[in-house]
Amino acid sequence: MFGRVRSVFVSAMVAGTISGCGGDRITTSMVPEAGRPVEEAQVNSGQRNSGMPLGKLAVAGKMEQAAIVALVLRDGAPLSGVTVEISRSISGAPADFAWSGSTDAQGEARITIGSNNVNGYYRARVVQDGTLLGSWSSIPVNGGYAVSVELPIGGKARMTGSALLSSADIVGTWAYVGTDMVETISRNLVAAILEQGLVDSTVAVAIVKEFTGEMETSLRDSVWSPGRRFHADGTFEDQDSTGTWSVTGTWSAMGNTLTIIEEDGLVLEGSVDVDGDRLTLTFTREQYMSIVLQAAGELNEEDREFFDAMLREDDVIRFFFEAR
Repeated sequence: MFGRVRSVFVSAMVAGTISGCGGDRITTSMVPEAGRPVEEAQVNSGQRNSGMPLGKLAVAGKMEQAAIVALVLRDGAPLSGVTVEISRSISGAPADFAWSGSTDAQGEARITIGSNNVNGYYRARVVQDGTLLGSWSSIPVNGGYAVSVELPIGGKARMTGSALLSSADIVGTWAYVGTDMVETISRNLVAAILEQGLVDSTVAVAIVKEFTGEMETSLRDSVWSPGRRFHADGTFEDQDSTGTWSVTGTWSAMGNTLTIIEEDGLVLEGSVDVDGDRLTLTFTREQYMSIVLQAAGELNEEDREFFDAMLREDDVIRFFFEAR
């Protein structure tokens, strides 16, 4: 029984892991002559999108915060180490690039915008060592949301999606650092064995330690990829042992509920909490049972009894990650 259910349980763990809303929207890009100093560049604030209507994305209302996740590209490749500056676009008013952020190794910069009424259209420009590389306008921003946009040097800006601002905290690269699963399962299994009255506590602990020891090794070495990178467009990438990144699924979030769909169709749903550079993903017993059944199919009566012994009704399983 132990061997069979261990296989079921670990196979589910190997499959398991940790609101992007996709859609292509085009905005007008205005790119000044390359190499011009920033202070000499004139930004045209009068143009509006010539493609799909964007007015729906900039509705009336008052919110205190929004965000822009900008991916800067040069010749199709991410451009790191440059500054993305953001200004509100107000007819007749000079540009005030009050918000900025630097692109990381993946060419992305996340800029948080705050104002009494944040809704409206914004301008973006990319600067490197005091030189303007490009500028764009008509980027729609809604309070409470993070909008993702591609900024290709010499090309037009491209809106790639938007997400609730609470979901934006998930965007980034995370590395798995631990779980409380083994502790929870060990406690429950020891109690279940002692309830049968066949062995004393020393023997019960030894039996459980052997079982969970193999599980702990699997959790550490096999369950999670070296890194998982969540994008604002609702896709995520996993890193393999060679350091190569590839898109392996999609994700969405509503409030603190995170839903992940792996490329093989496995669906994971749990609650997520981000506190600084630490992310905690929590599954209830029911949520984790759903993962097990997807990965392993229906359990027979004996296996289900064993699963019930491992996870009690009010138990939760937490996985911990750190920002990379």
